[in-house]
Amino acid sequence: MGPPGPGGGIDSAIQGDTEYLGYVPGDGRTLLRDPRTTPNWHDLSSVPGYPGNVIGITLAALGGSLYVDMLSTDGRVMQTICRIRPVPGHGGNPAWPGNCGTFVNLTPPTGRTTGTRIYWTVPGGG
Repeated sequence: MGPPGPGGGIDSAIQGDTEYLGYVPGDGRTLLRDPRTTPNWHDLSSVPGYPGNVIGITLAALGGSLYVDMLSTDGRVMQTICRIRPVPGHGGNPAWPGNCGTFVNLTPPTGRTTGTRIYWTVPGGG
């Protein structure tokens, strides 16, 4: 295991016949792929409240919304909800990333702080 620091991550969510990809390249940005739009990749770092230093991402599609949850290096759990129906940039829905709401802090009160490492113990593991 290497030293703590920025990393990368990827997740996907499928709604109907569309697969959305979230990618954290480890350089402070978060990219989201919507294959229905041109360009396909969109940088979410300009969305108000973006936490920066993102190291993890998870996506969930529900109804006309895409829930984007992120983990930052300082332990914050942040969420934005992006409107994906109608296709962003059409039918009154702003183009990416204008279709996403302000990031909301969902960090649990027992969340870790900067510099804290988390160790997991797996039953029966070595």
